[in-house]
Formats: sequence, C-alpha cells, structure tokens
Amino acid sequence: MPVEVAHILEGYLARKVLNTAVRAAGNCLVGVKSKLVSTPDAIAAALERHLGEVRNWASEVTFGDLKEAKQTNRIFVQLDCYVVPRHRHIYPEEAVTKIPLDALFATDAKHFVFLGTPGAGKTTSMKSLCNKIFTDENFAPDRINYPVLIKLRDLNHSDQSARVVLLNALCDALGLTFEFAEALQGKSQDALRLRFEAVADVVCKLLNETKALLILDGFDEIAEFELREAVLHQVRTLALRLDTATLALTSRTGEFMAVIDTTRIFEICSLGPEQITDFAKKWIEDDTKAESFLKQVAQSPFADSAIKPLTLAHLCAVFERVGSIPEKPKTVYRKILHLLLEDWDEQRSVKRKSRYSSFESDRKYEFLANLAYHLTVECRSVVFSSRDIAAIYRKVCQDFGLPQDEAVDVTKELESHTGLFVQCGFGEFEFAHKSLQEFLAAEFLVRLPSIPHDNRILEKLPNELAIATTISSNPSLYLSELVLRRFTELTIQGSFLPTYVTRLLQERPDFKSEHTVVFALITLYSMTVKGYGRDTPQMQLFLYDQLVSEFEDLLSCVLRTNSLAEFERHYIKVGQATVVSSSPVHTFRKTKELKDFALPQELLIRESFFKRLTSPTEAIPIGTSPLKI
Repeated sequence: MPVEVAHILEGYLARKVLNTAVRAAGNCLVGVKSKLVSTPDAIAAALERHLGEVRNWASEVTFGDLKEAKQTNRIFVQLDCYVVPRHRHIYPEEAVTKIPLDALFATDAKHFVFLGTPGAGKTTSMKSLCNKIFTDENFAPDRINYPVLIKLRDLNHSDQSARVVLLNALCDALGLTFEFAEALQGKSQDALRLRFEAVADVVCKLLNETKALLILDGFDEIAEFELREAVLHQVRTLALRLDTATLALTSRTGEFMAVIDTTRIFEICSLGPEQITDFAKKWIEDDTKAESFLKQVAQSPFADSAIKPLTLAHLCAVFERVGSIPEKPKTVYRKILHLLLEDWDEQRSVKRKSRYSSFESDRKYEFLANLAYHLTVECRSVVFSSRDIAAIYRKVCQDFGLPQDEAVDVTKELESHTGLFVQCGFGEFEFAHKSLQEFLAAEFLVRLPSIPHDNRILEKLPNELAIATTISSNPSLYLSELVLRRFTELTIQGSFLPTYVTRLLQERPDFKSEHTVVFALITLYSMTVKGYGRDTPQMQLFLYDQLVSEFEDLLSCVLRTNSLAEFERHYIKVGQATVVSSSPVHTFRKTKELKDFALPQELLIRESFFKRLTSPTEAIPIGTSPLKI
C-alpha cells in the first residue's frame, strides 16, 4: 500500500479491518454471480483521496464578505438541537427540550436527520463533526472510524441514472467497481433492480464493516423533484441496511417532510446569548473588539437577526473589515434579505426551482412584503395560524399569479427557499426575525400611493412607520407628511409615539435642513412630551426622560440658527405648563401658518431644552447640508 494511503488511514481504519471489510463486501455478490473488481489497495487509495478532500472541506469556513477563510475549529460554537422539530411542537415546553448536537452520537439513535433554517449552521456542524473524528480520539470511538461525505447538490450535475445516482457517488468515493453477471446487465426492470440491490448490499456492507459516518449534506439543494424522490428512495435503502455505520442527512426544515425508518429527526436551534458572545469572541479574536461588536449589535434594532450563525458571521466579517457594523440599520436589513433570498445560494452555486412560474426571488420579496404588512395589521401577534396565512394569501395571491387554493404549498416554498417565514409549531408560523418582518412591512408601506389615513391601521405600525420614514426616497417629505398630516389629525394613544420615536432614532434617517422637517420634528417632540403626566409610573418617567433627552440631542442638530428663527416667526411662548418630569414645560402658541402643512395650535418644549437652544454658550451651528441622525 502506498505510504500516503497508509498515513491518511492510520488511526481511522486499520489495514486488517479494511481487508476484512472488502472480502465481506465482495461476498455479497456471490449469490448473483457477480464480482467486486476493486482490490483493497484500490479501495484504500480511493478512501485516501476522499478523506483528504473531506479534511480540506471541513477545515475552513468561507463566504463572500470574508477577508480570508476562517479555520472551522477556531470559530465553531457548539449548537443545540430540538429533540422535537419546531413544526411539530404542540406545547410550549417542547421547545425547552434540547440536546447538544455532538452529544446525540452518544445516544441510542441509529441515524440522524438534521433540519434547520437557512444559515442555521447545518453544514458547518457537519464540518465540525468531521474535524472531531479526525482530531479527537475520544469522540464516539466505538461508533465512528471515519467520515464519508456526499454533497447532495453535486448530484444535480451527474449524468448517471437518477435511480442509482447516490449509490454511484458512494461507489466513486469508496473506489468500488464491479463485474456483473449477464442477468444483471441490460436495461430491463429486473436487471436494474438486481443491480441496484447488489450495489446497495456491497456499499452498506463496506460502510458497516468499517463503521463509517455517512454524511449526506444538503437534501434541499437537489434541484429537480424527480431526482429528489429518487435520492430519497436510496436514502431509505441505506438507512435500513446500515447497522453499525451511521447516516447523517441535513436539509432545510421546509424542504424535508419525509419519515425514514431507523432515523430520528432533530432541528438545530438558534444561538442563545452565551453562544452569541462565544461566537463573536472566537470570530473576532480580540475580546475588547468583540465586546464593542456585541454592544453595537445589542443596541441595534436588528439584534434579533444575530441568533442565526450565518447572519452573525456576516456581521462579524463586516466588523472585522471596517471596525464597526453598518451605521444605517436599513443597510443590514437589505444585506440579510439579499443574503437569504439570493446571495447565499449563488455563492455555493445552488439553484432552487420554484413550482410557480414567475415566482423568482424578486417576486418572493414582494410577496413577503405584502404578507408582512397584512399580517401585522390584521393579527395582534408575532405568531400566525395557518388560517391567518390562508386568509391573507387569498387577498394577495392573484397579484402574483399564484393559485388561490395553494397557500400551504407556497408557504412551504417560502420557508425552504428563503428561511424568512418559518413554521414554529403545529399549524403556526412566524417570520424568522421580527426586525425583518418590520422592514418588509415598511417596504410595502412606502410603495403605497399614500400613507394610510385609518387610525386603526397606523396605531399598529409604529416600528414599520419609523423604518418607512428612513427607507423612503425622501425621508424629509415622508416625515412631514406623516407627522403634520396624519399624527396631528389622529388620536395617538398608548405607547405608539414613544415606540415610533425610539425606532426613528435607532434607524438614523437622513433629513435635509428644511423648515417642514424642523416643524415636523418639533411637533413630534411636543406630542411625545405631552404624552406623559403626573400619573405616569416612576420607571416609565425614567425611560421617558432618557428618550426625550435623545430626541433633544437630535433637535439640537436640526434646529440650526436659521431654523430656530423660522420657528420663532411661527410660534410665541405664552406660559409655563405643569412639570412633567425633571423639567418644567413651556407652551408655545401658533401665530402663523406654514405653507403646505397645517401646524398644531400649541407646542410643548421642556424649559431645560429651550434654555439650551437660546443660551449664547450653546451655539447652534449654521448649515444646510443633509442631516444624518
């Protein structure tokens, strides 16, 4: 045996074990008068090549945003699995039952199916498993000797018959060649069946005798329905015949509904707080910088997207390159959406075919925006029933050329192709990230002919309206229209205004230095101040003070000298109102109307802030450049 072959197999598969396995595999063909042509040396050489490829594949993680590839064993964070996949959860406590993925190989489960949303870490977990087999002699030593990897997306390019394409890929990896008896040759159904059975017996015997871990990665990446069904049939055959070998298959959750005998299905969980911290410190490799990164993410409105390894890794990669996460949250929303809808598949040369003509990624984006808006307006929950989905689907399906009675199938395709809308329980669905649902609903809002007038609709959309303000083609005009023609005409109650203002400050829109924006912001500030009184609980007053102070910092930048003079031409101070919190509040009464917009009769401004604006020591710079909050 060549030296390099002996070296690669040393510690995984002793030559004596391999020789015995090859003889046992060859004996499977005696009954059908056929022959295994491959010698132990040829099989060992094939395994040497295959294990070298697996080792290289498993050693690093790379994608478009990275400066350079990352070593898997340096950045990988152990992931947990739901013992019962989320789409089968009936009771909330089922979501609590989790187990570390690696620990599953110490259980009595024979074979595994690992489900997960796009970017959940399925493939990276398989890379980590391979690394453990190569480097950790204490990892499942009685169960696994070495890994065999089949990337199922590679089967899309095979010129082999679909009914044996997986078996043929395994024969290539293991170096198996055959001489078939005359009865097994030809293209008759009997010959094809006998040849399939013979090859399956030999492959499974060899894998069993050598205690292999057979990894079938990316079932969802098989493009054609017919090919997928043929591969599933072969997987079922392997699962029934692999006794001492172990099979592990991965797939996106929405694209695998099959039940395979002798396998158990697990779903990879999102990252928890400790895992996110561990992930960032491993990735960035500088605790001080990692803490800065984590703080920036935690203070952002898209913090919920960091629970997924894929999006967290891309945020880490951007932070590594520029020293901060993107300044504008809308940049992150769009990047994540593009990543999940197109970019991630394109980077890996994966093609996903829609069952519906003209329902490509751009149309899916528009459909999801419709869905996000209508579900937000019509349902008072972040979790939606299948009945909710069906009702909304019937309203919008014709706009996208989709069949009226296929809400379930379209929902499954959205889940499997994008991972943005997922099944989270029995008959229950949700958007993968609340911040992305809000952004998508905002995208729908800004494309409407006008901002809705209905108070019952607007009061449900504080976050979405703040994002819509930011992503509109003219944030200044949108804010002016929203505040001076909607908020002033409607009865705004409860937490709507603080929520809208908080999110507006987080979204950091670009405003121009023009009078309508100044009056819109002062009106919004006054409405916020007016919303709190003597009966407000102490904790809410504390949060209110914090919010208003941040708003005042913004207004200090917006109220440049010329704008303050314009304000004083339209309003005059008439008195001092009751103390609302830590500062008395002054009342200003309108003396002049603003062209194109109706101004409120009175405005409230905290005394401490008014002194800050008018104090000679608090000079307000003059300028007309676009303002960036």
